[in-house]
Amino acid sequence: MANVIKIELFNEETEKTEVYTAGRISGNVTLKAIEFKIKAEAGAENELVQAREMAEFIVTDVFKNQFTVEELYAGLESHVLFPKMGEIIETVLVGKKGLTPPA
Repeated sequence: MANVIKIELFNEETEKTEVYTAGRISGNVTLKAIEFKIKAEAGAENELVQAREMAEFIVTDVFKNQFTVEELYAGLESHVLFPKMGEIIETVLVGKKGLTPPA
């Protein structure tokens, strides 16, 4: 059974934390995650472009637009944003946290 991917985002309007859960992760989504990993390792793009593309991928492909990119940025504290996005990508790649993704 695949690991459930969840994210907790703080909503400044309601002053509450909302929990979002990703549904089924298809093979197409996993292939996109592999592309991100390869591009990042190759240094194909600058870090800002990579971060924006990763955020868009997470919102659109992983969480199926349950929230916006802006809500992702606003809902996580700055020191958590990039580690959390990386954790989500790794979980998509391997299905469970703690395993080594394909090379």
